[in-house]
Amino acid sequence: PSKYSVQSGSVRRFGSWILRMDDDHDDKVIVWLGDLGQGLSYKEQMHWRQYNLPPSGMISVTAYRRQIRAEFADSDRVEHIFKDRYASLQRVCETHLGWQILLPLDRDDAHHLRTLRVPASDEQKAFDEIVQSLAKILVDSLNEKQLRPLFPENNPQDKGITLLENALTRHDPDQSREHIALLRQIQSLRSTGSAHRKGSNYKEALAKLGTGSRR
Repeated sequence: PSKYSVQSGSVRRFGSWILRMDDDHDDKVIVWLGDLGQGLSYKEQMHWRQYNLPPSGMISVTAYRRQIRAEFADSDRVEHIFKDRYASLQRVCETHLGWQILLPLDRDDAHHLRTLRVPASDEQKAFDEIVQSLAKILVDSLNEKQLRPLFPENNPQDKGITLLENALTRHDPDQSREHIALLRQIQSLRSTGSAHRKGSNYKEALAKLGTGSRR
């Protein structure tokens, strides 16, 4: 992440090049040969060549709209949607609250958001990393300083998720229940597995996600 930035539809090497790509696929990315031949060094071209696959299927609808029809098009990849919604939340909070529900990440933690993506494999290490990142972005970053005064009756022992739950419950109890449950599941997966030795509690946390495996 200190050298490259991957965003919806492109990968950038800081201070050097930007390469358009179609990354709305589960098993590959698609890049035009002409784009590979412009701006990339020979060494970088050879890197791409060693992973080349025979063409199969079509480009995604998103890439077709962007690159062929020159239209604005949102990606349907969950990691891109997540980042777009995160940015939207930041804008809405600034406009309507004047403060952020989720504190902006420190520069040393910003890579958790920049590199967030669906794991490319079923490796435990990849799953642990995404759990750690989600916990850092969504749980550790809750703005307790601003959430706590919203309701003076809050218990002094209440922490981030509980403080958010109290605020959301006053607004929409039904919808808040689902959101808070997900945050608690992320926190539980981090505390019982990604940050500590795994055991029965970790398996229980996985089961609450509706699956007995990491996927």
